[in-house]
Order: sequence, then C-alpha cells, then structure tokens
Amino acid sequence: MRAAIGVAFAAPAAVAGYHAVHGIAAATMPSSTWQIVISLLGAAIISAASWTQWTRARL
Repeated sequence: MRAAIGVAFAAPAAVAGYHAVHGIAAATMPSSTWQIVISLLGAAIISAASWTQWTRARL
C-alpha cells in the first residue's frame, strides 16, 4: 500500500520535473537530443527526491 501511494506521488513529480527541466533546456541548449537527455535526467532526480521524501514520512 505504501509503495502504491509513493508511486502516486512520484509519477506526477517526474512528469512535472521533465517539463520544468525541458523548458529550461529548450531555452539554453541548441540540440534537441541533449534537451531530452537532460530533461529525462531531471525527471529521474525529481522523482527520486519525491520517492525519498515519501518513504521517510511516518504514517
């Protein structure tokens, strides 16, 4: 149950992180391939941060 709730918080955080980082990358980087790579890396980092915060929470 706890894992399902963690995924419910981490998945939208990953999507939001991707779009936030992609917006910055698109404004600063010329290559679209690198924009996507950096955006996916940002999504992974933000999703991991969300997952970590959720697993630390006491229920």
